[in-house]
Amino acid sequence: PTPTPIPSPIPTPKKSTPIVSPKTTDSVGHVQSIPTPIPSPIPTPKKSTPIPTLSPGPTPPSGPPPAPTAKIPTFPRPSHPKCRRCGWIPKYRDTVKANNPNGNAGRPYYRCVRCKTNSTPDVLKTSRDIFGWICWDDYIGIEEGNRACECGFACRQGMGGVDSQYPGGGFWTCAVGGCGFLSYRLDALTDEEAYRKGAPRDDGFEPWLL
Repeated sequence: PTPTPIPSPIPTPKKSTPIVSPKTTDSVGHVQSIPTPIPSPIPTPKKSTPIPTLSPGPTPPSGPPPAPTAKIPTFPRPSHPKCRRCGWIPKYRDTVKANNPNGNAGRPYYRCVRCKTNSTPDVLKTSRDIFGWICWDDYIGIEEGNRACECGFACRQGMGGVDSQYPGGGFWTCAVGGCGFLSYRLDALTDEEAYRKGAPRDDGFEPWLL
């Protein structure tokens, strides 16, 4: 006969041991339970906020701001310039004659025939718009660093002719004949600018770019 297997005994579950609070006896003999202290929760460390790194700002200029760079005009002019007084456009470009007493022989230039024809002798002798002048058509008297005229181009340094109000004196004027810019001062300030800035008197200068 086959032996009958003996079943394994079912394990008895263990009883959980209750947590017994410690006890103490007072002076009368009463037993008192000492409350078990509840541990404080461990605080979670706060994340530190990173301090933003500030980039250094621009270095302040040590002096006055630089003057804007004036553009150098192109010569010969791409097209014939018009007269700023009457708007007439000359059809031809003239050339100074060889016997010119001011040293400008052979220089190309533009002038307004209408303004010249309608000018009286007195006006021709005293006006800065003498002979319906428009502009020279070359680079003489123009360099980088010359101040800009109202057209935005570098102005031209010129020299008064023998019949002018200041013979041999230097002056600055618009290089392309587009505006009425004119200065007889070394610093190229107009009379209005010099008065507004309180600039000292300027008795003129000898031109050096011609």
